[in-house]
Amino acid sequence: MCGIFSFISKKKLTNNNILMCRKATNLLKHRGPDGTGEWYDIKKGIYIGHQRLSIIDLSKKAKQPMKKHNLVLSYNGEIYNFNSLRNNLLKNNISFFSKSDSEVILSLWKKKGIRSLNILDGMFSFLIWDGTSTWIARDKFGEKPLYYSILNEGIYVSSELKPLIKILKIKKIKNSKIVNSFLTLGYVPSPYTTYENTYSLNSGSFLKISKGKIVKKKRYCNLEKDLKKIKKKSFEETFVDKFHEELIQSVKSRYFSDAEKCLFLSSGTDSSLIASIISKELRKKIQCITISSNYQFDESKNAKKIANFLSLPHFVENYYSNNKILVNDFINLYSQPNDNLTILFVKKMSKIAKKLKYKVGITGNGGDELTRGYLTQRFIYKYRYMYLIPEEIRKSLLYLLLPLKKINRKIDIYEKIFAIDDIFLYIALKNNPLINIYNKLPEFKEWCSDTFSNFKNHNLYEKSSFFDLINVMPNSRLNCFDLGSMSEGIELRSPFLNTKLFELYQSIKTDSILIKEPKYVLKEILKRYLPNELIFKYKKGFIYPFSDFIKNNNFSQNEIVLNRKIFKHKDKKSYSWQKLIIRKNILDKFFTNY
Repeated sequence: MCGIFSFISKKKLTNNNILMCRKATNLLKHRGPDGTGEWYDIKKGIYIGHQRLSIIDLSKKAKQPMKKHNLVLSYNGEIYNFNSLRNNLLKNNISFFSKSDSEVILSLWKKKGIRSLNILDGMFSFLIWDGTSTWIARDKFGEKPLYYSILNEGIYVSSELKPLIKILKIKKIKNSKIVNSFLTLGYVPSPYTTYENTYSLNSGSFLKISKGKIVKKKRYCNLEKDLKKIKKKSFEETFVDKFHEELIQSVKSRYFSDAEKCLFLSSGTDSSLIASIISKELRKKIQCITISSNYQFDESKNAKKIANFLSLPHFVENYYSNNKILVNDFINLYSQPNDNLTILFVKKMSKIAKKLKYKVGITGNGGDELTRGYLTQRFIYKYRYMYLIPEEIRKSLLYLLLPLKKINRKIDIYEKIFAIDDIFLYIALKNNPLINIYNKLPEFKEWCSDTFSNFKNHNLYEKSSFFDLINVMPNSRLNCFDLGSMSEGIELRSPFLNTKLFELYQSIKTDSILIKEPKYVLKEILKRYLPNELIFKYKKGFIYPFSDFIKNNNFSQNEIVLNRKIFKHKDKKSYSWQKLIIRKNILDKFFTNY
């Protein structure tokens, strides 16, 4: 895992260009503390900087930027099938000077070019210079971020926003699309950012840049489209065996590293299953790390029981609730508005891992996206027949039910999440019961129409599940884990983020698997390793409480001001209300003080 910074100029490089790029590259040192590298061509106007976190092939032979076959590479990530790719290339008389996955990317690119992207099993963002053009690409799931700024003098590329902001002095930008997106979703969706002419490269995408201009932009992978093509069949119990074997192979590939590894363990199904496979199938004594707290959802005791049963070493450190996290410090971690407070616990666990001399942390990330285990997804499926009622009839039914509102609380719920336009269904459920407040935002309906126009009553479950996978996961969850861990120079890997696993799970008919309990397949596999009393039904994961964040920053819980109007909510402890308070204050602080 590393840091990339590059400048592709429309003209020859100047000494000032090179000095500025060196400063920007240095701002990514936390991502790659093991070495700094650069390559540039003054006449052709290209600078490539790199900060290295050495994971595969720790020798100097694997340093970057790496040059081979008249190609130059700066790469951030891990390719888990690089050994098999390397062996295939060796059969084609291609030699290697290192044992790194970086060199495999270069040799594969020389042979197959852009077609290489669909062959790679891994998490990555990289930049390749081929002598005339620059190619930048990002992995299918969006595990590794990549940003670019389009300015008059050329295009700048960076692993994080911070170097672009600080070195280029880019101004912030605020519009209704950004405001509506953040207040309802809790993040700024790619390809947009809150900075002028600055973008996030979409997951599964690449750009071709020539002479400081983008000449090609394309998605090489569309997960929704690709996964929908898979032929489906009814669930049979033998599927559990097949999925189990594929998961073991994924864990094996993600376990390989020349650097020391640890496991981030909660008491949930996902990380418990990964720990079990590492212990029982790989027969490795991986160090487990958990943080405890005096919050109500402390999972350290249950995690300890799991580690002890698996005979795995377990380190627990407390995250004190009197650690006051101020909103400006929180914004600084993301460099733009994001409400995912989990980054605080990820950073803490990564700091512990670094203290214990580890460089790689294995996680259970992606388990919910893989198995569609989120509560909102289960809710949509459970009430699918209610959603199947045509939009106009759903809304008309409300008038018949309103007289019963005072004696039946469910009528109020129906009003807020069912008796609305199709374009509001996803947002209303995610922010229940605040849809009437959001409807007061400027251009809210237009934004919903643009974003959720394909979300209809008959396909809401599928559309919502893919939206969580393709938009929420890379923009919120994976972004949180990347920035939190890399701020401490720790690489995080997840065996669940594997295309083969997603293709396999997608081959099962939705109805035949959703009639069972959430995460049925994963839990059935886990039963092969752990006794029932160690398979915990409920878990919160590593979540920093909204109420503490609100209290520490003295945010008012009584009311908020949106579009110059004051709004109140009767339930001050409502999850959605607290989220809205936090998002509104983050947005205000970002565009004023930060």
